[in-house]
Amino acid sequence: MSAQESCLSLIKYFLFVFNLFFFVLGSLIFCFGIWILIDKTSFVSFVGLAFVPLQIWSKVLAISGIFTMGIALLGCVGALKELRCLLGLYFGMLLLLFATQITLGILISTQRAQKDTPTWTKGDRHKQLQRETHGKKREQEKEIDALKEETETYEP
Repeated sequence: MSAQESCLSLIKYFLFVFNLFFFVLGSLIFCFGIWILIDKTSFVSFVGLAFVPLQIWSKVLAISGIFTMGIALLGCVGALKELRCLLGLYFGMLLLLFATQITLGILISTQRAQKDTPTWTKGDRHKQLQRETHGKKREQEKEIDALKEETETYEP
């Protein structure tokens, strides 16, 4: 056995172990989502969330667990049997998953930035500026009046 063959064999088994680990994690995520879906009361009392968001997130957890298990299974079988088709499908699914995560991250961050900035219409902003400048004018007039009173009462 040459060094190249032993290195490829080592990579094959590392890929198998890595994907087996993710298969187990995917099954845990799936079981956790199903547990929340079936036994809401114990989890709600523990976390203190409302039922509706909890039900949605439990379905999301279950679906993502199934998806993770599927991708990991493709990687495990493809690595052990050295099937190019399965390894290519595995790589494609990982690439698709990575692109989806990047896209969702960008969308969420831009939506959060839009949510934080106030949405002003021209009329609202004009009224706001008038109130701010009118309040500043009143403050300046009060300061000027106070200075006038001080200078009138000042006798050297």
